[in-house]
Amino acid sequence: MLIWSSGTKQGEPFAWFDKRTGRVLTANVSNSKTSDWIEEYNSKKMPDMYLDKFWGPRKDIAEYHQVKYFPDGEKGHSFYHQLSRSGRQKYSGVFGSPYANSLMRDLAAAAIVYEEMGKDEIPDLLTVQFTATPSSGDKKQPLDCETEDMLLGLDENIASLLQMIDGTVGMNNTLVIFTSAQGAYDVANTKSPFWSEKGVVSLRRATALLNLYLMAKHGQAAWVKAYSPGSVYLDRELAQKKGVPFDTLLKESADFLVQVKGIGDAIAARSLSTIVTESPVIEAMRKNYHPKRSGDILVYLEPGWAEELDDGTTLTQLWAGEFVPLVFYGWKVPSATIYERRNMQDVAPTICSFIRVGLPNGCSGHPIPIVDYKANTSASK
Repeated sequence: MLIWSSGTKQGEPFAWFDKRTGRVLTANVSNSKTSDWIEEYNSKKMPDMYLDKFWGPRKDIAEYHQVKYFPDGEKGHSFYHQLSRSGRQKYSGVFGSPYANSLMRDLAAAAIVYEEMGKDEIPDLLTVQFTATPSSGDKKQPLDCETEDMLLGLDENIASLLQMIDGTVGMNNTLVIFTSAQGAYDVANTKSPFWSEKGVVSLRRATALLNLYLMAKHGQAAWVKAYSPGSVYLDRELAQKKGVPFDTLLKESADFLVQVKGIGDAIAARSLSTIVTESPVIEAMRKNYHPKRSGDILVYLEPGWAEELDDGTTLTQLWAGEFVPLVFYGWKVPSATIYERRNMQDVAPTICSFIRVGLPNGCSGHPIPIVDYKANTSASK
């Protein structure tokens, strides 16, 4: 959960709630005025207000998706979670409940007021990241009760934030872009019997085993140079020094990794341009590949599997393409519904077209012709 803003009168500060202390932490804040109001906000200890609260359903439990549409075993399901935690996880219950979004809404509202956003002729940008991931409850169905309740509460928080903006700045002076970072259910962590082929794999340990395998074949050395999620970096200079053809090293590494349970495929990055396929996974790899920064071996997981990161959290990798909502609302936005897939790289040029500024350097998207869609919608009625 974080918030950041941008404008010519300020830098690009970040602010987020620390789940361990409950305080708002910041980065890149050089403005003393910003530091002062955030410190004042921290002095109120807003997250502490929710530590003694319980989280239960906000509507009749029988109306929730999990209870209404799934097996009879779920009919008796309910939830009532205590939010306080012990030790270093003191606030984790709060930040995994609908109250987390209430706190983020209040922080965003404070930023708008104290930073005097929308009060001059220079556009201000405020980006707010909410959450729909609960820290309590069992993920038994595609939309479990806790997640649905988080979404219901999120809807209320977004509505109240928009009302606040309308009252201070005016929606006729505000352009809102709403979207999601992820559009698929977290299959890896669900307990539903409908998804039995799932699990968690540590690619960090898998690459450690890969290095042992390469040492057995080519001698004691650090053949695996580094690893980041989805990318394995091999030591090209070491291969040249040892007289091992790099193509051989690539093939051996890919063949080894693909045998690890949970890994869908391991591909030599240099072969991406020659693979003939319509797989959305390969297409995503092609678009994200950078010859100077990407790994030598690119890895993706089987459907339903997630990667265990170094801090113990998991990162879900999706086998197919994602679909997420994209909503433009407010200033100069006509009423229209677009029933077609658009690429997220089109968002930036669309915003630029609204405020009539040049496209960012390296922008590869195209403005979404929302006005044209409005015209077509009207003509078809």
